[in-house]
Amino acid sequence: MQMLCAIDLTQDNVQLNPENGSSYYSLRYMFLIHTYEVTLGISQIISTMDHLMARSPHCTFSIDKGFVILKQLAMGDNADHIQLSFYTLQTRCKGAVNHIRQALNSIKITFGQFHHALTNHSYNSTLSDICSNYGLLPPRLEVARHIMREDYQAGLPEQLRSYKDKLVEEWVKSG
Repeated sequence: MQMLCAIDLTQDNVQLNPENGSSYYSLRYMFLIHTYEVTLGISQIISTMDHLMARSPHCTFSIDKGFVILKQLAMGDNADHIQLSFYTLQTRCKGAVNHIRQALNSIKITFGQFHHALTNHSYNSTLSDICSNYGLLPPRLEVARHIMREDYQAGLPEQLRSYKDKLVEEWVKSG
């Protein structure tokens, strides 16, 4: 899980795929499969912990609701979009790790092990405005909505900033 959060995506991990006279970009197959498996695993861990704590599914953290970002990694418009989508998923992964730590703390407190609770300075969560509207936009604009957050932009690689600006402008124009 931590590996997905920290790996540097290189151009070698992105490929152009010709198909019936057109083409699309994606992560290389094995890298994409690994990303799917880790994302699914994180989702299952969070779901199980939230179920154990009797949390409403409507109020839980989702690393990639409906796997919208993962679908972009499998079939994107261009290499920059693949890289920006992967960066967005990495940032969501970091939030998921924090959510899991918070859930573990809650479980430990619930079952009486107060002195062994994990610590973390910041628990990122899906903002309610993003969560409530998630999945209503075209997938590429879902990435734009996430990337507008300051915490997502903080570590954004320099080569993706102009593409991010273009994508955000497209999102703003969409209403």
